[in-house]
Amino acid sequence: MYRIGFCHTSYYLCVWFRKSTAPNNQLEKFRSTKVETLTRPLKKGDPDMKTSSAELQALFDPKTGNLQTLEQTTNFNYQEGPRHARSNNARLDSATEHLFLKGAARIWDPTGSTDALQIELDQKTGDMLAEGQVTSTRLPDEKKPKKPQGSLLDSSETVQARANRMQTREQNKWIRYDGNALLWQGPNRIEADSILIQRSAQRLDATGNVVSQFREKANNTFTIVRAPQMTYWDVEKKAHYMGHVKLDRADLVVTSRELFAWFSQKENDNSLERAEAIGDAVIVKTGTARIRRGVSERADYDVPAARIVLTGGSPQMFDSLKGNTKGERLTWFSNEDRLLVDGSTALPAASRILKKR
Repeated sequence: MYRIGFCHTSYYLCVWFRKSTAPNNQLEKFRSTKVETLTRPLKKGDPDMKTSSAELQALFDPKTGNLQTLEQTTNFNYQEGPRHARSNNARLDSATEHLFLKGAARIWDPTGSTDALQIELDQKTGDMLAEGQVTSTRLPDEKKPKKPQGSLLDSSETVQARANRMQTREQNKWIRYDGNALLWQGPNRIEADSILIQRSAQRLDATGNVVSQFREKANNTFTIVRAPQMTYWDVEKKAHYMGHVKLDRADLVVTSRELFAWFSQKENDNSLERAEAIGDAVIVKTGTARIRRGVSERADYDVPAARIVLTGGSPQMFDSLKGNTKGERLTWFSNEDRLLVDGSTALPAASRILKKR
């Protein structure tokens, strides 16, 4: 139960209301302009809630005299401990302790901010629902980790997001973005129809038209992967792309039914270390003078070694200058333009050399 105070700034008049014990002596409605409110919680240690607005209307239960709703319009401002908010209009539902912000709504605290057309905040749990032109910013943690920690996005920089809808739970440990979702940090970004972040499980799920882009700081190379679905585990720094996957990196393109990608374990480094393409894998490398195309059931790509191993499904490598090569296992060193062929009794190594005209 709360004790509510309304301060009329024009006259510096404070009027305090408490539940009345006398029958038929209950306040039902209160209106004012240019107001400030102060809500003091009965629980010791909880912060006061302060608001201000151009107009205010408070509705009370005629039977009990308890506050039901508090509506404030025009230039609404709010503060509760470190949490701040503002909007064109606001409504507080006293029974559920939900605060509804509408029109140019914004909520912020030391960890970041959220802007949207409308925001619903559960004051008890801190859970939030933001809808319409949502943008959010999460600031880096001020405390340095005791040991190097990496993540899909650089943990030392600000993370930003945009979506049609955003929902948070568990004190921002569970965050979901829906509708044209975009999560980015400098040049690194993830786009999808929906993005779910579960910080406790250290997992990120992206669903629908997924596009991830990461830059390797050492050589400024971008790795772009497109797929219908992606799951990322932060502990392993491992991503699983599913359903007609396409990876672009420099002049190399890899397509397959699914793809696993491992990123560097170094702190704040998103460089691609290794990729496994599984199911109808196709590797294409283009250059100024030639095209190389590898086909197999599986392709293992060791990025630092610039080595691609093709296995399963009658692997073969086509070179627009040198011809076609088949074998049970093909190992191609792209930087050296060197191909190793392993054959077997069932599938002997074979090459077809193109003659120069």
